[in-house]
Amino acid sequence: MSRWWRSSTLEEQRSAGARSVEWWRMPLIGLLVGGPISLTTSLFLASYGDRGPYGGFWRLLFAGLTASVPIFAAGGLFFTPLEIWLTRRPRHARARDAGMLRGGALALAGAAGALVAYAIVVCLLAAPPPATLLPVLLVTYSLIGAIIGLTYTLYDEYIHQLRISTQLTQEMRVARSIQQGLFPQQCPQIEGYTLAARCQPARETGGDFYDVVEFSDGRVGMVIADVAGKGMPAALLMADTRSTWRSETRNGHGPAETLRNINHSLCHDINSNAFVTLLYAVLDPTTRQLCVTSAGHPLPLLHGRKEVREIKVYGLPLGLRTDATYDEVQVSLAPGDTVVLYTDGVVEAMRPSRELFGFERLMALVQREGHQPAQVLVERILATVRAFSGQISQADDMTVLVLKAQL
Repeated sequence: MSRWWRSSTLEEQRSAGARSVEWWRMPLIGLLVGGPISLTTSLFLASYGDRGPYGGFWRLLFAGLTASVPIFAAGGLFFTPLEIWLTRRPRHARARDAGMLRGGALALAGAAGALVAYAIVVCLLAAPPPATLLPVLLVTYSLIGAIIGLTYTLYDEYIHQLRISTQLTQEMRVARSIQQGLFPQQCPQIEGYTLAARCQPARETGGDFYDVVEFSDGRVGMVIADVAGKGMPAALLMADTRSTWRSETRNGHGPAETLRNINHSLCHDINSNAFVTLLYAVLDPTTRQLCVTSAGHPLPLLHGRKEVREIKVYGLPLGLRTDATYDEVQVSLAPGDTVVLYTDGVVEAMRPSRELFGFERLMALVQREGHQPAQVLVERILATVRAFSGQISQADDMTVLVLKAQL
């Protein structure tokens, strides 16, 4: 167990809500700030040197510094037990409460110091000091003590929040790295087909994901999903959904049955405010059949030789109702056909005028660029959406998966 004078780790500060534990700064702050104040007070006293019975200017200046500088250092030491209590208590005080405590403590210390300073000055002067000296010392020392306490609280709060923000940023970077590791490192090689995909999160972590599995009979399963929300909560639900999907695909069920099982599991895992849209497709390269099922996901696009059309497949999002059922749609792929799967972040991207990218622009883009290789088409779609949005920061995760039947 660490001793009381040791600084706790940042993790301990975050878990206990502690503030900065560098309490030893207070005597230094009291001395550094008190020095100029002491000099000002001393000059006030020394101004009587040429027109009263108190002695010369330098004698009075020395008397003022002798009395006031140690008082501020002592005030900082007086403040140390309070600072230790504020930084080591299980639940830290709010910034406002801490500021009032610090300001009040240093104001009392300043008032006590003013009385001590006045007594020292009385002993050092050749005659009783002017009647205005004690009120000036009391007001000045108390006010400056309160200002020091409040100012230090603002500084302490800033440092505390900066440290937490720094660690959160580091944790989010680690989380992003872990999440990126959940995506396929490379898409599998499928005889007669090319497959490419990319996920572009709006934040460090996101709720979109895609995945690909190869079955023992040669079929290939591919999934693209979008978890409601963004950031860490969506990332956690995304990881849960992915692991559940991976587990269910090993059971050998068809796409519709797989989605029913995933939905039943998620309904018990997530609350009523969360849901997942997902599209699952299984490709049989031998028969050139693509079996597609959807859980509330945007309709996939099929680019044929003449036109682009939507694959009409519907279903409730996952996690809403345990009794939800899902249908399958069979699509025959001819050589040169391209299937585009995407999340709603693509079509809901917005330009500065608040105009959405929309489905029509995406279909026109696929119609125009559908002949491109799969990887090129993925990058072309994302680049076009980014150019459309202009300077507006990305509001939602964007994921695109393209399957292309070779000629």
